[in-house]
Amino acid sequence: MTNLKFTGTVRRMIPKDWERMVAFFADRHEDQRSDVFEFLDGAHSERDYWIALDDSENCSGILVFDKKESRLPRIKLISDDFSVVTCLLETAIKLLHDRKGAAIFIAARRDDVKMQDTIKACGFSELFETHENLFFAYIEPCEHLILHDLYKKHDDYEIRRILPEDRPLIYDFFRAMGETSTGFFNRNHGNENGVYDYLDGKLPDRTYWMAVKKDNGKEICLGIVFICIKFTKLPGFGIAVRDGYHGMHIGTNLIEFVKEVCRANHCGGIMLTTAFTNEKGQRLYEHRGFQRSGIQCGEWFYICPLK
Repeated sequence: MTNLKFTGTVRRMIPKDWERMVAFFADRHEDQRSDVFEFLDGAHSERDYWIALDDSENCSGILVFDKKESRLPRIKLISDDFSVVTCLLETAIKLLHDRKGAAIFIAARRDDVKMQDTIKACGFSELFETHENLFFAYIEPCEHLILHDLYKKHDDYEIRRILPEDRPLIYDFFRAMGETSTGFFNRNHGNENGVYDYLDGKLPDRTYWMAVKKDNGKEICLGIVFICIKFTKLPGFGIAVRDGYHGMHIGTNLIEFVKEVCRANHCGGIMLTTAFTNEKGQRLYEHRGFQRSGIQCGEWFYICPLK
């Protein structure tokens, strides 16, 4: 692969690059040094290594694809030359696209502002943070989604899209929320207003569904679930179950419904945030395959990879 911003080339690392790696790491103390040589010896088959070669065929940088078979791989870069870093980031994006992946993630130290700026200049956005690092993601767009008319029938309720005529059900659902549920899902009426804005056509990047049952001939909303940032292959996700109906697998079924929707649209995963104190919700998410990755906007940030 050739990059116009870098006069050399980028290609996959091969065993014959051993001497190049010896020279490249001669004056470096990189954590990945031993991993590179182990890879050249046949280890780390879950990874993919690429090297940037200058005009003299010397190594100028290394790109590491971790979990290369995943649709949500993480990458690492080793280079002091930010033109090489840019080239390797652009290579990673092309590889993601060619492999039909959903997103790639890269970490940058909190104090490395130059690296952060270079990453953002290549189309990555800051997504979450840990104690030492900021994590950035490049997320593939998804232009054509089939979301609106999906439907699921359960024994005593159904999951269907929320419609304008459901406003009274939505109003009743939020009025039934206790203090704890409101604190987790509807602070300052944010999510309630979000549903109304969606029904008014103001949130085209979202789709809302609800679990609804008939009780003495009257419909009642048991839970709400939504997808946001839906025109990407890693959409956001939110969920709430009606107070008094927890422990009945409604939350599980809503999560699995959204996962089914996202798989049908070739998404690589879904992400969410939840309050540090929402331990019950965290147990549910982790049981359904969500992985705690860091912190976003003062809440735990989770990703659920989809196969």
